[in-house]
Amino acid sequence: MIYSIFPSRDATIYENSENTNTGIDEILELTKIVSSSKQPGVSNSRILIDFDTTAVSQSIVSGEISGSDGNDAKYFLKIFNSTQEEIPYSYTLEVAPISQSWDMGIGKTTHFPLTQEGVSWKYRDGATNAIAWETPGCTTVTESGYIVTQSFTNTDFDIEMDVSNIITSSWITGPLAYQNNGILLQRTGSEETNGVRYGSLKYFSKETHTIFSPRLEVRWNDSTFVTGSLSALTEDHIGVFATNLRSDYKEDEKARVRLVGRELYPVKTYGTVASTPSPKYIPSSSYYSIIDVATNETIIPFDTTYTKISLDSSGNYFNFWMNSLLPERLYKIDVRIDHRQYTNQREYYSCNTIFKVVR
Repeated sequence: MIYSIFPSRDATIYENSENTNTGIDEILELTKIVSSSKQPGVSNSRILIDFDTTAVSQSIVSGEISGSDGNDAKYFLKIFNSTQEEIPYSYTLEVAPISQSWDMGIGKTTHFPLTQEGVSWKYRDGATNAIAWETPGCTTVTESGYIVTQSFTNTDFDIEMDVSNIITSSWITGPLAYQNNGILLQRTGSEETNGVRYGSLKYFSKETHTIFSPRLEVRWNDSTFVTGSLSALTEDHIGVFATNLRSDYKEDEKARVRLVGRELYPVKTYGTVASTPSPKYIPSSSYYSIIDVATNETIIPFDTTYTKISLDSSGNYFNFWMNSLLPERLYKIDVRIDHRQYTNQREYYSCNTIFKVVR
């Protein structure tokens, strides 16, 4: 399963405006400004972002988040790029756990005068209480192993970073579990301090009115596959349908979606008694994907480990937690089947059923 957690708070802090708060801005920004003389005159911005992992911790304890393959869950930070300006061919970003508490605030870069209450480059909670960071620009955990980097080379500007070590050792369990203050995203140390211009990277924040809110994805293999007395679906012309999908689901629902594969053009037979075709299964190399209907953007992609379709005595299915999706939107399910009739075969099917997640 791929389970998405959306941020509880985020903000950008600016070195050249050290008291400014941007807690409710729709954009998060990594920028570096270099004066025309290059030295001195370098200033940066950084991004703070926090996810509430309480429910994840509880689900690990209860066994709900437990890999059927014996592997622990993995954690990925995903942040979506909005625009970029004057970006070099290659650059590196890093994240580290924040070691001190902070208040998000209600500021925006467009406010006049600029808001100074809430987190900023200089203060953790704003200019009135004036509780300063131990290290200006946000204080982070410095122990070895807690800094994660991702390098970019003339490629997609979206961030998808494996932060499993940070989450398991700093937010969930381990010696730093008490320091659940979120993470800091910044350029690597040398790229912040040298005289090279690295331009501006802008990302959608939790306040965005799009589907591109940042998220922490928890990924684990929850699939099981027991054929029992069922037969494989081997016919040439088939369809895949969601048999129990409702038109709407509450945000906190945890659903089991039943899938059935059927032959589209069965051979006609005649008899005196009505008959029901015996259910058949699609293979273990089958995967599901969730699509946002309005934008046709893929929200949950096909993944050969984390979106595998399961099978029990009643047929194929997959489990899904609805709060992985943004509410008040319509979604649909696609299915991919690999190697069904021969090696390297790949088939795609749309379940043609739309559902909505409601508050």
